Amino acid sequence: MKKKVVLRVEMCCDRCRTKALETVASIDGVLSVALEGAERNMVVVVGEGMDPVTITKKLRKKAGHTELVKVEAISRRDGMDNDDHHRRPAAVWNGYPPSYIASCPVCEVDHPTVGCSIV
Repeated sequence: MKKKVVLRVEMCCDRCRTKALETVASIDGVLSVALEGAERNMVVVVGEGMDPVTITKKLRKKAGHTELVKVEAISRRDGMDNDDHHRRPAAVWNGYPPSYIASCPVCEVDHPTVGCSIV
């Protein structure tokens, strides 16, 4: 049976969001990962045979403070009748890193600024 897990993760920049999405996508049983919410701080994970506690622990280790908000079972019938299923999420992981990288107080590494590297 499919599960939908919603997690609130403290992510301050696009690099942190990318890292969180990559971490969740690498877990066995995960079918889709998306960001939702006004601040894009809610990670929505849909999958089969995945453990929400394992996902939360991995995100805490890689991305920082993570809170498990909701876990719900999705049946085939509920998925087709649900209007939220047809709504487009705020952001969807596409596998490419962002085109710019800003400084981040949470990350340990200083991010390079956008500009010409030849100068």
